[in-house]
Amino acid sequence: MRIYVSLSFLLIIAALWYGTTGCANVGSPTGGSKDTIPPQLLTSLPLSGSVNYKQGIIRMEFSEAVVLKNLQSQLIISPRTSVPYKTRVNRNVVELRFDKPFADSTTYTFNFRDGIVDITEGNPVPNLYLAFSTGSYLDSLRLQGNVQRALTNAAADGATVAIYDARDTLNIFSDKPLYFTKTDKEGNYEIRNLKRGRYLVYAFNDKNNNLTLQSKDEAYGFWPDTLQLQASQDSINISTFRANADVPAITNARPTTAGYYEVTFNKSMQNYRLQLNTGDSIASNFIEEQKKIRIYPFALQDSLGATLLAWDSLQQQLEQQIMIRFEPGRRKREALVTTSVLPKANTALSRTVTFELTFNKPIASLRLDSIRLVYDSITFQGFAPADVRWNERRDKLRLQKTLQPPRRAVQPPSATADAQTLARQGSEGAGQNARLLIPKGSIQSVESDTLDNQEVSYKIAQESQTGIISGTIQSAETNFILQLVRANNFEVVAEQYNARSYTFRFVEAGEYRLRIIRDLNNNGRWDAGNIRKLQAPEPVYVYPDPISIKAQGDPASGNSAVKAVYKWRSAVDK
Repeated sequence: MRIYVSLSFLLIIAALWYGTTGCANVGSPTGGSKDTIPPQLLTSLPLSGSVNYKQGIIRMEFSEAVVLKNLQSQLIISPRTSVPYKTRVNRNVVELRFDKPFADSTTYTFNFRDGIVDITEGNPVPNLYLAFSTGSYLDSLRLQGNVQRALTNAAADGATVAIYDARDTLNIFSDKPLYFTKTDKEGNYEIRNLKRGRYLVYAFNDKNNNLTLQSKDEAYGFWPDTLQLQASQDSINISTFRANADVPAITNARPTTAGYYEVTFNKSMQNYRLQLNTGDSIASNFIEEQKKIRIYPFALQDSLGATLLAWDSLQQQLEQQIMIRFEPGRRKREALVTTSVLPKANTALSRTVTFELTFNKPIASLRLDSIRLVYDSITFQGFAPADVRWNERRDKLRLQKTLQPPRRAVQPPSATADAQTLARQGSEGAGQNARLLIPKGSIQSVESDTLDNQEVSYKIAQESQTGIISGTIQSAETNFILQLVRANNFEVVAEQYNARSYTFRFVEAGEYRLRIIRDLNNNGRWDAGNIRKLQAPEPVYVYPDPISIKAQGDPASGNSAVKAVYKWRSAVDK
């Protein structure tokens, strides 16, 4: 039975999305005669909104007895202060005593979040927030927005939103922010009682709670400009992502005991160019997750100078002169192997497929006539030169082919068989499997060793057992990537470029989402921008509703259609 899912997509180009903001709802325990009424603040010293308050004491009286619950981590004081304080609780009175006076002519805010709860049931005091000024004026501007994960559009719960004075030399990598807060479960945040000024706004997953960004391990995002805060803002929305922003550096460059010359970086790099001073070419490639370049032996009597230009995923560049020299190898070299084969074994292949083989060293020669796609004992396809694509290093081979499996014998018509079913029987391959065969000796590396026999087995996708997702995109944008991703982990299943009308065929049973990337630089991939230059990442939009493809034989399967229109708006459209 054919499963058909149709989706209509209306896309209005946007640079921002509009997140709703608001206070977090405080849940209450349920059941029995439990106390579900939270404590209430009766009075405080100072009163919220006070000015000219000089004392280093915060005292609060509540409607019932309370206790502190992780106050050190729950309490957010802005501007951030390193002055230590002591706490004291006497039944329904909480007191904070600071060791030093507050700064002069400064508005302070105390957001206690869930740090003070009643003594019986642990109900937190709702919306406990105090603001006062040590001067004659209370700053009153607000900053609100939403933080979400860039590639999934999911709310970034518990992210730290950090604000720096743009006039300072402080930075998020080494210095703590002037103001900060945490997002709620919906990714919303709010910072109140700010003064007018120019700010830099960041959001990051502060895993080690040190209020600085370790971009190697922590997701982050940023507002892509200096924020001129002259009035309250309610849509300062930020997308977070993982991208190591460390400045690229070479940590080691030396000959190895296996006879190579290797250059090691402090992080994974995206690409490089190696130019010998003589103008000759030399074999090299990335190894170890692209943290290292291996240069293969070259006929040298002495060292040879070269210029190495390398860059990371943020397009941060490193250019350095190196002196390449080789020493006699004392250690056995690695054999030629594939480090990756895509599609993975046992994947269901659609009618047009691209096989991608990655090797551990550059390839010198390929005997294409020996590589075959085998369907059964008598049916196979070969590959032509037009089917072959190499990357620049010749350590990645792509073979593209339109499958031509043997046709299935048409079954005699039955009372229940319709014409469409019979036609499909004749068009689908009789063999349900295919094997990619690469005999030993077909592929030879720059070190003259050959690849062992390779055999990868696949299934052939059948229309009668899979679904179709199709639709249209209405947009003035010229460059975009439409991706079909798995709903549970956002693994990319298929993608199309600049497809106004799109069709994804042979979609296996499961839950899927559609994702659009605005490919602003038309390089065929998503780019994270550059936090050091405040260059924004490319916008990503995820259709909010999952698309379900049912397996053949599932009672819920059948001819179904999902039609939806989704519109994005931004400030530039107003």
